[in-house]
Amino acid sequence: MYRVIIADDEIDVRERLVNMVKNISDDFEIVGVFENGYDALENVTKLKTDLIITDIAMPFISGLELIKQAKISLPLVKSIIITGYDKFDYAKEAIKLGVLGYISKPISQDELKEVLENAKSKIVAEVSYGTSTAKIFKEDINYLNVIRSGDLSKLITLKEIPEFLQKKLQSEGVDVNADQAVIAIFDLDADFSSIGFEKISLVNSCLRRFIDQEFSPDYNVAIFERMENTCVYLYGNQLCDIEELEDKFSKIIALINKTCEVNLSAGVSNISCEAKGRNFRKLFRHAKRALEYRTLFGGNDVIFFDNISNQEVKIAKVDDNEYSNLTFDLTYGNIREVKERIAKIVNNIYEDKSFMETITFILTNMTTALLNACRNFTELYDKFMTQDTIYATITKIKEKDNILKFFNELVDTIGQINSRNREKSIDVAMDQVLNYIHLHYCDDNICMEEVSKNLGFSISYISQLLKRRDLTFTKYLTSLRMEKAKKLLNDKNKKIINVAMEVGYTDPYYFSHCFKKYYGVSPQGYKNNGQKKQ
Repeated sequence: MYRVIIADDEIDVRERLVNMVKNISDDFEIVGVFENGYDALENVTKLKTDLIITDIAMPFISGLELIKQAKISLPLVKSIIITGYDKFDYAKEAIKLGVLGYISKPISQDELKEVLENAKSKIVAEVSYGTSTAKIFKEDINYLNVIRSGDLSKLITLKEIPEFLQKKLQSEGVDVNADQAVIAIFDLDADFSSIGFEKISLVNSCLRRFIDQEFSPDYNVAIFERMENTCVYLYGNQLCDIEELEDKFSKIIALINKTCEVNLSAGVSNISCEAKGRNFRKLFRHAKRALEYRTLFGGNDVIFFDNISNQEVKIAKVDDNEYSNLTFDLTYGNIREVKERIAKIVNNIYEDKSFMETITFILTNMTTALLNACRNFTELYDKFMTQDTIYATITKIKEKDNILKFFNELVDTIGQINSRNREKSIDVAMDQVLNYIHLHYCDDNICMEEVSKNLGFSISYISQLLKRRDLTFTKYLTSLRMEKAKKLLNDKNKKIINVAMEVGYTDPYYFSHCFKKYYGVSPQGYKNNGQKKQ
């Protein structure tokens, strides 16, 4: 069944809609009925809503604003508008929000039945692709060009692209010299062993189809596999902005979650706007770095590199792939892989006598590769030892087992430092968001778009930060305003309308509604009786 909420400020309309929906189809379940946009928005996510039926003009929050805010946490939610106004007054915004249809007042059963059937067909079409594993696998045989995938995998390992590879990719329909380019990496949040091969294959096939469905034909898309990840190279003369990219990636993740019942996350590089000298290896590494932050947000998220770092990841300038891999794996927290690589290199150079003259050189390069992965040298010096002491120590150790022990201790220390610093960067961003809300809560027009614009964070990133503390923007702003309002109401000389304006409400009735919902008593009731209980 599809979960429906209804929002309208007229009780007769609400009751009529509930009865009509029940009579029209058993496929829809009414899970919430609200008399204003504010209460609907507070409940739309936790009710796991599939369809919103809302009036345009409602108290406190309009129907369009309700749909807009709901889509941040529910990218797949569908919507139907009830209106007594001229559709052209809001048609542009409604189209942008993906509104499926309109119901004119007074509401007729035939009109409602038509838009509900349209809504059902849209919901079914979005998720039906994942229902037949055999069909998907059959279609998928010719879907991904294996040769092109291999060439793209090679592309992201190179700092400079050979001319022959450029021409080869061009013949395969991939332009590496587009004006703008971005790389994204999709990865399952759970271990592969806990999901099963058939489900993983289903996810990969659905993922490629949903990516193509969401971006084609408006964008140039090249999909390829890298290790256990599905990667996407988006390119063109003019890509959409980050907000639109977030919407599209979030919708893909939501579709996979609903279709395959698994969670996955996406790490997305910055948008590269320089075709000349474009470093695809760096774009890929930036996407990987963004992806490692999903553990801090709980998974099932889209994370942009631009949101988690204002500077490039400092990767070692070592030509030998073994050294580069050490830096890469340690930078992204792959501690076990780093230790395995170290053991392989050390065992090799001590067992092969041809390395005897270059052991010190190799150990020094390994140390450099590991140090280049460290994000806070001051902390390294405090917790472990200074850089000079590290180099001096590694050159003095003679026994292989002691060298391995020293490297493992260094790897563990750097891994812990990097983990703490990632956490700190998230905390700093969170403090910036909360501080901004504290400074501007009294502005009646404060919204996530404004916070996003002023702090340089995307709306999705702000939502992710708040979600880590089990908060939403509306929930936190309301609680802050209510706490401030309660203190102001202790002043018996202050009028309620003035208190409302001081905490950001231009509509005193909206303020009274929020206050009573939050404290269980009206502002006037609190002024009359609440102070006696203090």
